[in-house]
Amino acid sequence: MKNKTKLFAIGLLSAGALVHVIHKVRKKSKSENMIIISDDDSDIDDKLRLLLSQGKKIRAIKEAKHDLHLNLRDAKKYVEQL
Repeated sequence: MKNKTKLFAIGLLSAGALVHVIHKVRKKSKSENMIIISDDDSDIDDKLRLLLSQGKKIRAIKEAKHDLHLNLRDAKKYVEQL
């Protein structure tokens, strides 16, 4: 009985770790380590460029982080690539 319980717990932890890893994966090109964003995000790009033109780089990074579901480092890279 104890062995089955241990195996069940190990299985749950493994499944949880796998889900966590899958959730954290971002699409990046291998050659330049750039974030790949679909064409549907052109409105977001326009909004971010407007913020940059107004000198609001930090606000643009926050918006990219939120709208594109990126972590802070990737949002900063994305904004700097615009």
